[in-house]
Amino acid sequence: MTDCKLISEPELFSLFKGGNRAAFAEIYNRFYSLLYIHAFRRLNDNEVASDLTQDIFIELWEKRNDLVLRSSLSSYLYAMVRNRIIDRFSHRKVSDKYLSSLAAFFDKDQYETDFKIRENQLRILIEREIAALPESERRIFLMSRSDDMSYKEIAEKLNTTEEAVKSKMKRTLKLLRSRLGLYGYLTLLYNFF
Repeated sequence: MTDCKLISEPELFSLFKGGNRAAFAEIYNRFYSLLYIHAFRRLNDNEVASDLTQDIFIELWEKRNDLVLRSSLSSYLYAMVRNRIIDRFSHRKVSDKYLSSLAAFFDKDQYETDFKIRENQLRILIEREIAALPESERRIFLMSRSDDMSYKEIAEKLNTTEEAVKSKMKRTLKLLRSRLGLYGYLTLLYNFF
């Protein structure tokens, strides 16, 4: 039996992918404290940093069969922590000021790649939410945002009143804001149309 404490990261990862619990325990022992400290420095909350770090290892174990490393295991784990922290700030609807200060901790190239991935994910989410709107609300929304039509022009085209269009648009925007959160909603309003 191999002593997992003495083997390299790639060998350890290989054993771990094969379901070796001792290899997983060694990964946990090697990286838990480092990842916790990394999370705590960004979050400044002991309990949240601990929970986040535990969740990383739970996810790592559950997804071990599908994992493909493009760099080192430690880089992958740090990226998981970074992404969880970004998700946490996004879900808390923190202003761009805080997201920018968090981004300053990360390498510029890495941040740009993450940003593009997240922007694409957000675009897909927005498109999905628009597609899920009732037909009449979706049509009015797209005429207003994509076709740049005024409420009056939309009302004329749909043979309805301007007030009806305005009312449906207000309900649609309120619904999208509740589904997308503040950050997604602002992105929808300012970047996508």
